[in-house]
Amino acid sequence: MLKWDMYSEVAEKMKRKVPDPERQDIKQEIITRLAERDCQTEALAYCIANETTVEYWRRERYRQMDSLDWLIFDPEGNPLRVIDILEAHEANLDDLAFSKELLANLPVRVVKIASRRLAGYPISRADAKYLERWRINSKTKQLRLALK
Repeated sequence: MLKWDMYSEVAEKMKRKVPDPERQDIKQEIITRLAERDCQTEALAYCIANETTVEYWRRERYRQMDSLDWLIFDPEGNPLRVIDILEAHEANLDDLAFSKELLANLPVRVVKIASRRLAGYPISRADAKYLERWRINSKTKQLRLALK
């Protein structure tokens, strides 16, 4: 089987994981990513295609959040908006734009935990464990990409 045939076959099977209007776009995105990484095995192609669909859903979830205008409360009970906290910690708007772009690629739960932490709330054991697992998995993923 030729490489491009394999790319097309994998993308065709994986596109069903997104809504109908987006299927052609995700198929093209999967094929593009497979070609960029020059996948030789079908197993690796499926891993990259799955990663692409997961990233699609993360972007979609971020779009559904509409804004970073969530209300959280500090330990004294004062309401704070997440966007205000980010703006207070960012020196200029370019950094803030980068932060928003960075937040788009993070899982929603990580953003919420970080927001609570920035506001001075203690985080639960479950949240701390989730963050630890997320850090380990993201480091492993970065290492795998660096070794390619």
